[in-house]
Amino acid sequence: NNVDYYAGKLNTSSQNLNAVCQKVFDKSASTVINEQLVKEIKRQLLYTSKNISNIAYDLNFKDNSNFTKFFKRHTKETPLQFRKAVK
Repeated sequence: NNVDYYAGKLNTSSQNLNAVCQKVFDKSASTVINEQLVKEIKRQLLYTSKNISNIAYDLNFKDNSNFTKFFKRHTKETPLQFRKAVK
């Protein structure tokens, strides 16, 4: 969820990516990236049978703890709580 990483993939600067996101979404690039990442995590929790560790690894989190903290910061529940609540 690094703005510099995505800016590089898009062959632009992080400042330009941020300006475009601000103009189009009225949000920072970091916010847009985090929102999309949370959507992808939810999608994988809902529609795959992958365990949480594999989802974290696939989405390039350093470890389960960082993954869980990120998800909880954005959703107010852990990935396991989310998965159990919707099943």
